[in-house]
Amino acid sequence: MVKLGQQFGLHPLAVENIMDNATSQDMMEQIDGYALVMYRTTTDMTTETAFSIVVGSGWILLFHTSAAQMHVDRVLDRLQEHSNELLGSCFVVYALIYEITDWLTMTTTQIKHDVVQIDNIVMTQVPEEHTGMLQNMGLLGWRTLGIQRLQLGKPDVVRRVAHVLGSSDELEHHFRDLAAL
Repeated sequence: MVKLGQQFGLHPLAVENIMDNATSQDMMEQIDGYALVMYRTTTDMTTETAFSIVVGSGWILLFHTSAAQMHVDRVLDRLQEHSNELLGSCFVVYALIYEITDWLTMTTTQIKHDVVQIDNIVMTQVPEEHTGMLQNMGLLGWRTLGIQRLQLGKPDVVRRVAHVLGSSDELEHHFRDLAAL
């Protein structure tokens, strides 16, 4: 990783952030001709992971754990749909951020649905039957807090990415719509 960082002229602290993959917040830093975007997600509601995206002029580097490969696969599928178009690195960053944000939104919706179902069941049970349901509600509450923590700061990062990387009015517009989610 250090050699790769040297090859692309990455600052040693940027390389350290990428290798650590434990950033506690989403961030976007503009450094000496490239941008470093750290964007957190989860795939199983228990493990948090960060994508490290480094974008230079005409190139992009993406670092992530194997647990997050599902997001990359979905983005690659999306890019395949546009294979006849000339897409720049900014569109790839947009597609990845969109995928992660969409995943978190869908997961939040599923958790809300699960909570309503459990609430309905608990209300019809006698008190002795509540233990298992209360445990499930506690687990859903824990998952909800985790998802909410992951969503904090994302709009600010998306706005910064749009400002720095928005290579066209249309792409900047898409980033701004994403920040509003």
